[in-house]
Amino acid sequence: AACVAFLAVAAITLFFVNGVNQKTKIAFVCVLVFLGLFLLLFPLVLSAMNLHGFSAEELDELAMYSFDVAIDFKTLMTAIILMSFSGAVADGSMAISTATFELFQAIPQVSIKALSKSSMTVVSDVLSSTINTLLFAFMGSNLALIAWFQDLSISFGEMINSKAFVSELIVCLITGLSAVIILPITAWAASWYFLKRNRME
Repeated sequence: AACVAFLAVAAITLFFVNGVNQKTKIAFVCVLVFLGLFLLLFPLVLSAMNLHGFSAEELDELAMYSFDVAIDFKTLMTAIILMSFSGAVADGSMAISTATFELFQAIPQVSIKALSKSSMTVVSDVLSSTINTLLFAFMGSNLALIAWFQDLSISFGEMINSKAFVSELIVCLITGLSAVIILPITAWAASWYFLKRNRME
């Protein structure tokens, strides 16, 4: 269900907002490739880091409730992370696809190496603003958690070793890495696609 929702968000962001064209098609294909890589690698990361489930601090707050629920917390964590970066991945892919298309339109006879290099220059520019946005998003979304730790008089050492804090940090890092990884994937794929399509025509 999370994968369907992720693809629905990507499809609406790309095709409904930007229309059906070469740029949106290659951006959507890159999002599909990224989703496949994520579903292949993330379960291994999740199992290795043991991020799913409740932290000790959360268990104290939830002690009055029953934990006998038929929910797979690994699947739930995967769904949460998928939805957290769905917009960033689609937006990043669309931005690079559009920039690569404009570069290709300016110089149709450019080589794939030169087009990829120019596209990667755009990637570096987009990357800096993306990282700033994600950094402030992390700070804003976890301000309540940090204030909670402050109220509990938890030391900095205990905080950075807390499962609640580490889980949120890992979600932020994976979201950031996802937004970063999609950019070069789209740059290379779009460069290859636009040049190949031009030669076929």
